[in-house]
Amino acid sequence: MQRHVTRRALIGRGVCLTASLAGIFKAFDVFGQAAPMLMNYQGRLTDVSGNPITNLSPGVPMSFRILDAANNPTWTEAYPGVPVDKGQFSVQLGSVNPLSPAVFNDSVRYLEVTINGETLSPNLRITSAAYVIMATSGPTGPTGIAGFLGPTGATGPTGATGSTGPTGATGVSGATGATGPTGASPIFSTR
Repeated sequence: MQRHVTRRALIGRGVCLTASLAGIFKAFDVFGQAAPMLMNYQGRLTDVSGNPITNLSPGVPMSFRILDAANNPTWTEAYPGVPVDKGQFSVQLGSVNPLSPAVFNDSVRYLEVTINGETLSPNLRITSAAYVIMATSGPTGPTGIAGFLGPTGATGPTGATGSTGPTGATGVSGATGATGPTGASPIFSTR
């Protein structure tokens, strides 16, 4: 059985919404990865007695807008059915309509939340975490000093003997040697 949720139940004593804007960081240069352009938003829906609203299947339509100080929207996103479990819900703003640094190019921004066609009041002020989306990286620092040279490791085992290589080319002939001494003359007899 689905309970009827009135504006008074959502806005009055029974609504407790918390915004978790953690997790939005500019690129972590040390890791060489860009941070996702997402903002986590979580909330808790309760009835007028403070009991969590349950059995909201298949989900509750919700929409979100980021407004400037004059209430002009700088970004909008809508979800046709956000699952609610024991009163808890969570969405990742920017997963349907991407966030961009231009959304946060001024110091005052508010989040407007609409649940099941009813706009909640007051709007939530967006503070520092979301502004990291437009932050730039600082300059690279100087290279640190080299660390100490560690001890030499143990010598590894001797490898197997390799195969014999091919026979080399024949070398150049040497110079002719000196003439040797004349040998003894043969003795002839005549008779």
